[in-house]
Amino acid sequence: MAEETKTKKVELPDIMLAMDVVDTLRHQQSLVDRELNTEAYDQALIEKVRKIYAGQGLEVSDETIDRGVAALRENRFAYTAPKWNFKIALARIYVNRGRWTKVGGIFVALLLAVWLVYQFAVVGPVERETKRQTQQLNEVWQQFQATKKSEKLTRAGDRLYQQAKRDLEAGKSDGVSSVISQLTSLAQMPDQLATLRSGILKESREKAATAKTDRLYQDAMAALDRGDVPSAQNATRSLQALHRQLKAEYILQVVSQPDTPSGVWRYPQNNSKARNYYIIVQAVTSDGKRMALPITNEEDGKTQTVEMWGIRVSDRIFNQVRQDKMDNGIIDKNRFGIKRRGFLIPEYQYPIAGGAITKW
Repeated sequence: MAEETKTKKVELPDIMLAMDVVDTLRHQQSLVDRELNTEAYDQALIEKVRKIYAGQGLEVSDETIDRGVAALRENRFAYTAPKWNFKIALARIYVNRGRWTKVGGIFVALLLAVWLVYQFAVVGPVERETKRQTQQLNEVWQQFQATKKSEKLTRAGDRLYQQAKRDLEAGKSDGVSSVISQLTSLAQMPDQLATLRSGILKESREKAATAKTDRLYQDAMAALDRGDVPSAQNATRSLQALHRQLKAEYILQVVSQPDTPSGVWRYPQNNSKARNYYIIVQAVTSDGKRMALPITNEEDGKTQTVEMWGIRVSDRIFNQVRQDKMDNGIIDKNRFGIKRRGFLIPEYQYPIAGGAITKW
């Protein structure tokens, strides 16, 4: 029993030395690569290892160095990592649980921050805007129901209201403001149109203006009955322009200015052998102010509001005005026409061929 105990005390430091020898040999990998290729160099290797330890002030026996060399050959004291499997993965996660917990906490905090920003910056404003529009839509709808209107107009308003409700429930609020505006117009425009029509008819002094007024009014009301507010608004604007045209009073004068011609001629489109003649005119009010009027250019079909434009005439009238100006540089008969209140077009002092231009 005493002998076994003595043996253990001797072997323990030998084993530790052998392990240290193996570790030293591993750190001297270039030495191992050269010297451990064959057994012929074992003695030289042992001598070199002894010198390494001697340089550190340690004395190691040849037997211990032999054990270290043998252990290195047999890959003893070497750690070989186990192959990956699910249990090892779980074990590594458990071992590193502190780090994973910290990473997970940061990730959850970031997700929470993103969610809060999204709720505050996106969801909240959308919900508040939807609530506001819903309240406004219901108020306008109540006002619409309180007004007197035709059965067709009521159905048109109901269609718009129901569509707006569906859009709000689906989270589509982009077009709700337009529907609210259209419902308001549906409720107000019938009375506005009736008042406008009455004012135009009182102003009109000719059948053509009366007929045009009735046609535009019927177009606007038909558009309202089918819920087509934009078309009704277009017809309303045409009625307003007609009203302004009837109320206007001015004198058409032939332009006679140093920097502006009193007449021009043009080749008509697709006919270079003919000429169109125009007298340049302007509208002047009773107090001497020039008026800007909407004029349609017959050459491109575009309507522009201008202060001077050309009215097409025959070559005889063109030459007559030109001769008047050439006599003394002044057009003595410069009144080309007069526009009286209640009429659509002026009474022309010269015969016209129809058509006009706005640029030359």
